[in-house]
Amino acid sequence: MASVIRLGQTPAPDESGALHLETPRLLARSNAGGEDGIRFTLFEKAAQREIGWISLSVAEGEDKIAELRCFVEASERGRGLSREALRAVVPAALGRVRAQGLRADIPIDDAAALATARGIGMRPSGRGRGSVQRFEKDLCALL
Repeated sequence: MASVIRLGQTPAPDESGALHLETPRLLARSNAGGEDGIRFTLFEKAAQREIGWISLSVAEGEDKIAELRCFVEASERGRGLSREALRAVVPAALGRVRAQGLRADIPIDDAAALATARGIGMRPSGRGRGSVQRFEKDLCALL
């Protein structure tokens, strides 16, 4: 079993290549991941149960932009868990995926997701389709 990495520490993978991260309220465990993507499963410490996931993936030909996706169970929303998890997971994941930027396509009627994106330093790009707004972040800026 790998040691758990706490927020602010540099993560090292376990023998299978997985990362284990800890925040004040969450544990996050990754798959082995690679240059094209990585996925973390999120667990709430208090309930000791899975509550969601975060993934970063880089599509070939996308100028090394990592697509960010995040899901937290409806019963766990509104408590800041997504932002807490993203602040720990994104820097660790970027050590695996070689990306120069980060983007997320967010429904314009999802106020919480829009606020979470802004809370980790992402900004609207002015691009999007229909009911979806694209947020982006230059990875030279810290989370």
